[in-house]
Amino acid sequence: MPISEDRRSAWWKEWFEKDYSWEGLADYWTFGYVGPDGTHNDGAERQNDRKRLLQDLWREIEPDLIDERDADGRVLRRWTRAHLPASFASGAPAKLAWSLDEWRAMEEELARFVARWRSAFDKVDLRGCVLRTLPASVFPEVRLDCRNCAFVDHVRPRLPTVACGVEAPDALFERELNLTDMRFEGELHFENAVFCSSAWFHGVRMTGRARFAQATFCTEASFRAFKAEVLYLGNTITGGNLYLDEAKVDDLVDLSSATIGGGLWAAGLTSRNFDLTAARLSGDVWAPAMRCERLWAGRLTADGRVNLAGTLGGGNLDLSGARIAGALDLSQADEAEPWFEKSSLEGLDCSGEADFRDRIFGVSTTFRSARFRGPVNFGGAVWPDGQPGRGVFRDCIFEKIVDFRGTTSVPFAAFDGISAKGEIRINRSEYLEYDSFRDQLRSHHGEDGLECLENGCRALKLSASAGQNRLTEQSFYRLELLARRVRPSTAPVERLASIIYQYTSDFGLSLTRPLAALAIIWLAFSMVYNATAWGRNTQHWASSLDFAGQQVFKPFSAWSDPSDCRRLGSLPVTSADTACKLLGGGEPAVELATRLLSSLQSIVSTSMLFLFALAIKRRFQIT
Repeated sequence: MPISEDRRSAWWKEWFEKDYSWEGLADYWTFGYVGPDGTHNDGAERQNDRKRLLQDLWREIEPDLIDERDADGRVLRRWTRAHLPASFASGAPAKLAWSLDEWRAMEEELARFVARWRSAFDKVDLRGCVLRTLPASVFPEVRLDCRNCAFVDHVRPRLPTVACGVEAPDALFERELNLTDMRFEGELHFENAVFCSSAWFHGVRMTGRARFAQATFCTEASFRAFKAEVLYLGNTITGGNLYLDEAKVDDLVDLSSATIGGGLWAAGLTSRNFDLTAARLSGDVWAPAMRCERLWAGRLTADGRVNLAGTLGGGNLDLSGARIAGALDLSQADEAEPWFEKSSLEGLDCSGEADFRDRIFGVSTTFRSARFRGPVNFGGAVWPDGQPGRGVFRDCIFEKIVDFRGTTSVPFAAFDGISAKGEIRINRSEYLEYDSFRDQLRSHHGEDGLECLENGCRALKLSASAGQNRLTEQSFYRLELLARRVRPSTAPVERLASIIYQYTSDFGLSLTRPLAALAIIWLAFSMVYNATAWGRNTQHWASSLDFAGQQVFKPFSAWSDPSDCRRLGSLPVTSADTACKLLGGGEPAVELATRLLSSLQSIVSTSMLFLFALAIKRRFQIT
């Protein structure tokens, strides 16, 4: 069953249960009192006055009541002409069988009564009436209480520029309601109303609040260029689109827990607060260039895109727990404008592309536990002083590429706990600048802060590894080791090894440092070897260099062919017997010490050659 027919049937069923027949009107109190002589007043209760019944307002037309009869002709209930339903509960036609002249006669009668009522009262109680449309002759001049009223024709009043407010909670509008370009001095109350067709409030201006909470718009509803203090649309249901383009609401637009069967169009909306908490939309949220100090959209569910590009705030943004089936656009058109001071996208689940380009993030920003199933772009985004809080992306899952190129450098601590299944693209020149990283080391104090920094570097390293970018991977590994070195819990031996690793090879990134270290080691050990020959024969610099070179390219060669070394220098000094001359001329202690020293050189030299080969592999991406 279509939503309009379903809601219409339910509304009429409830209306009959409330009973607005002549007898049922005696069950409802209304404003004012009735004296013993039957006179009505709105002042304070006087002696012997009783509170006025709704039936009292219609007392003078009691002789003209319309009977509802059963098949046997017995009277079931009596009705005023205003309260007579469109069809009786049995299904027999009532007002549906009226001619246009009968409708007009009832409206003229109603106008006469309202004219008398408004002379004493500032509000007319039309509760439960079944009307063709709003009576134009009285509508502008007095407030109408139309709760539980049914309007069976188009409501397009031709009214002056300024009109009083309308109270129509629980009302039924079977056809179109159109209040375009009207101005109201009072409030609009349409809570729990049912609009079976389109509802148009284009250009409506009012000084008070507009209440549509729990209303049902069976097709589309439009509040374009709507101006009010507050617009309540919480828990509403629409069968089509909801339009709020260019609306200007001073305090609050409330769409919390609304169910929108189409899309939400709110381009250029201006409001101090905009509440979309737990709203459900079958279409898109199209709200670019929106202006609101606080935007609450936690647990929002959108089956389409969410476009908030150019949205300006200054207060809070809440998208925590939102579920977005399409793309999310939170890019900023004008980077000179601020974003929200505090923004939470914790637990957000976005299936499409997410765009945060040129956004200026506030001091308190979190993406914790968010999941982005499509590409994410942070290009040109600005973080406050380059220092967002630790773990901004903790437990955040990026299933595809996430692009940080062009952003102000995001501290590595922000990536603590991130899970990047795709590649994280960054500007290496900015992220891997040592001075910038050193500043981050200073700003993160204590074990916890430095651990976050280390974990963030590791997350970026793993992402580079997944993208097979070996050079970037090693660059982040370098920063990870630097962060680990300064942690209070790091053992002194590990710190020393890290320092040696850094200065001999720049953590495996430098091609020249291992070679330079190898040359220094070669020369230094040559001097030591030459010193062992002091006081014996002459100093043999050539032999010392030759022997040191053998330990580089022929590791541990000093331990081979030891018999030649015991010939006490009987052979001439040649490359073949260099070891013999330098091993101490047959002195066992000196010979052993020299061999052990040469073994140390072999180990160190081999390590430098390994680091040189590792740097070549990483630099040229050799697998």
